[in-house]
Amino acid sequence: MAAAPPSQKRKDSPVEPLKRAITMTCRAITADHELQVGFGPGQPDIAGHTMHLPEPSRAPKAREIAVLRGLADGLSLRAACHDTKLHAKLAPAGGQARAVYDAIERARIEAIGANRMAGMAKNLSARIEDHYGQARFAHIQTRADAPLEDAVSLIVRERLTGAAPPATAETVVGFWRSSVEGRIGQTLAKLPALTENQEAFGRLARDILRSLDLVTEEEFQGQDSDEETSEDQEQAEGGDAETEPGEQLSGFTVARRAIEARNEVLQGLSERLIKIISQIRAADDKYLELVHIKKTRLG
Repeated sequence: MAAAPPSQKRKDSPVEPLKRAITMTCRAITADHELQVGFGPGQPDIAGHTMHLPEPSRAPKAREIAVLRGLADGLSLRAACHDTKLHAKLAPAGGQARAVYDAIERARIEAIGANRMAGMAKNLSARIEDHYGQARFAHIQTRADAPLEDAVSLIVRERLTGAAPPATAETVVGFWRSSVEGRIGQTLAKLPALTENQEAFGRLARDILRSLDLVTEEEFQGQDSDEETSEDQEQAEGGDAETEPGEQLSGFTVARRAIEARNEVLQGLSERLIKIISQIRAADDKYLELVHIKKTRLG
């Protein structure tokens, strides 16, 4: 009796090469080789070593792939170029002021990648166009319906990257542009030089909130006083002196040095990293081309 033929290996889904390419790119951008990227229902997000993205369709078109890449790039840049503790220290407590501050920081993060790599800029733009193409933005008819945080974010993005708001967001920005730029025009002009300095950029973002009457001077004075107290305490304890191996550092010193180290690492995405990402993207584009050829032949 003939032996049963060995079971054939299960073939990969047609989108598995795309998922692998996106995962490799995310690991390169975040410099996190342990990063796990999952695909499925739910909101895109990244926490620790785990990223969640939408499940692509079985035969995604170029537009869908660009949007998916844009989501992945945005989350990866957030992990690589954003210090959550520093953000919490500088941001207002909540309300619309917090929403606007968070939106400005998001524009800064994405501008870093968009200004470095043309392909990433296209992906991020595709994601933004897709976001503002949703029905809820198409029916905006008054300024009261147009989210201020979205308008400010897109205006800041335009100053940082030179990219105008997409057509799908023109209504949102149109209701606010003259008022916003009239109040914060001088501050906007200072932002591009500070894109890669989160703390300095964040303090200018505070000025934007003040100019838009979203916070009072007193709201930030309390935070600044607490920061100065921490710095004074550190200096009184000799925190600025060089520490010996094994010597315990104050929490403020550890946080400050971590931020300084991060800024040095993120001074630029290295030429080598850009080359790696470009190679991954080239392979990704080749896959898309092959899928298109296959579909054309079958059609």
